Amino acid sequence: MEPLKQENSALYAGISAGAIIFVLACLSTWFLYSQHSKFQFQLLKDEIENIGKVAALAVNVEEQKKLTKPEHTNNALYQELIRPLVDIHNTIPNLLYLYTMKEINGKVFYILDTTSNVRLNRETIAEGADVFEEYLFDIQNPLYIDWLETLRKGNIFTEPDFSLDEGEMILSTSIPLFDKDGEYVAMLGIDYNINIYNERQKAILQESMGVLLLALIISIILGWQVYVIRKKLEQKHFELYNQAHTDFLTGAYNRRHFFTQLEREMQRCQRHYHPLSLLMIDIDHFKQFNDTHGHLTGDQVLIQLVKTAKQMMRTNDIIARFGGEEFTILLPMTDTKGALAFANKLQDEISNLKINSKSGSKIQFTLSMGISGFSDELDVTSFIHLADEAMYKAKTSGRNQVRV
Repeated sequence: MEPLKQENSALYAGISAGAIIFVLACLSTWFLYSQHSKFQFQLLKDEIENIGKVAALAVNVEEQKKLTKPEHTNNALYQELIRPLVDIHNTIPNLLYLYTMKEINGKVFYILDTTSNVRLNRETIAEGADVFEEYLFDIQNPLYIDWLETLRKGNIFTEPDFSLDEGEMILSTSIPLFDKDGEYVAMLGIDYNINIYNERQKAILQESMGVLLLALIISIILGWQVYVIRKKLEQKHFELYNQAHTDFLTGAYNRRHFFTQLEREMQRCQRHYHPLSLLMIDIDHFKQFNDTHGHLTGDQVLIQLVKTAKQMMRTNDIIARFGGEEFTILLPMTDTKGALAFANKLQDEISNLKINSKSGSKIQFTLSMGISGFSDELDVTSFIHLADEAMYKAKTSGRNQVRV
């Protein structure tokens, strides 16, 4: 496994971890908020329907049948019938409207209305002006049709959403009313002010936002912790990778890793028909350097060779210490002509180097190099052997030169 090449991978990991935690917190908070909202709405709905059931018991359905003309709003019967509803209305602060209605010849009329004593059969909803009345009059609206059909079947109908009436948010419920024979004859309507419900929802929303803010802070902290831990692991991994794959002294790859990379590049070359070249390098008279100037100076020669080569190499080029003073450079996507140009440039760069010896003098060194180009009939051993033979020719021909 190679070390991670992206310098910011630990940062990306930290950001990703923090983002995932925050997203999960958002989804969880949204789910809990939506479930709580549904629960609160159901409680509100149950509360209004229970009020409607109680109010329906206060309606004398048989006597209400006698109210058939507008002028009946002034008689004692009307006052007697509406009084229980007015008492209920006055008892419940959030109850905006409480009324009864019935259908006559396909039209809907108000009968008892606790907010108006002159509304008995005065007009149909069609001629009303407020939002709620206009909604009811739209007989093509599926909700309107469902409203009437539900009541005719003897079931309670609560609107699935809120309405707006004179700046107040309301929820409306209709209770079917039956005569003594069990026939549906009218309905009881309740319009309930839900501002308190909205205030509760706002408070819950604020609490949810507080939870999300806390989740954001926690996600940032955890993301940072992931970043720190990941950075340390990457650093440790990089150190272990270097120990396993590189030469401790020079920083070049070791022989084992070189063979792994060489096989990989040879396979890639065969698949895609790309050129591939190999340089074998030997430092001329290296034993004499060690004997004359000491091993520390010899070490500097090795280090400076690798450092100089790396400055010339591309990202995919590989330099490895093959053994002792011998090095090899693998050049993918490079033919022997390109490899020769690279080797000559390396010779020039090395010729300009001056290394301090233990005596304080400046010393220089030279290289003998051999080049081989890959072809399909070659295996790993023969490919290296060709480069090694070319290097040997360079050494036996006077050193400080390149042979192909």
